[in-house]
Amino acid sequence: MKKRSLEKILKALANRRRLAILGQLKLRAMKVGDVAKALHLAFKTTSRNLVTLERAGVVDKTQKRREVHYRISSTPKRFIKEIINEL
Repeated sequence: MKKRSLEKILKALANRRRLAILGQLKLRAMKVGDVAKALHLAFKTTSRNLVTLERAGVVDKTQKRREVHYRISSTPKRFIKEIINEL
């Protein structure tokens, strides 16, 4: 794994809100609004954090019309799986 890629992943995981989001996504795929509601966060904040997690390869998204669903990446690195299991 390249250092730049590892740095991106670690930065994405080094945030308590993003870890809370991963805790929700560990249960099931969710829409942005549902994640925001479950964690009592603003929609925009949640969306921005999910984009950061997606760019780091931690979560995947699927879009159906205007709805965007996020889920834990189908191919996460082993250490990411271990972190998510601890949430």
